[in-house]
Amino acid sequence: MNFSVNYNEGYEVGVVMVNDHGSVSYQPLRNFGDRQGDARIFKEHDCPRLTLEQVRALVKRYDKRVKYKRISEQRFVRER
Repeated sequence: MNFSVNYNEGYEVGVVMVNDHGSVSYQPLRNFGDRQGDARIFKEHDCPRLTLEQVRALVKRYDKRVKYKRISEQRFVRER
């Protein structure tokens, strides 16, 4: 898995994954709005520690309208 930060209505962290059929796809995980630093820390520090199941859960729950603020490695707050 490769993680990246893109700008898509905010700084978005996503993952590039190879599925069971061998095709490669990009899936967004979290959007941090204008918080580029939070996005980079999440990508570089938090994402490598995630299990495949945790990554899949983040992909499934992703909502581009929800922006997050990183408080700590395991704590995120939704912005309104």
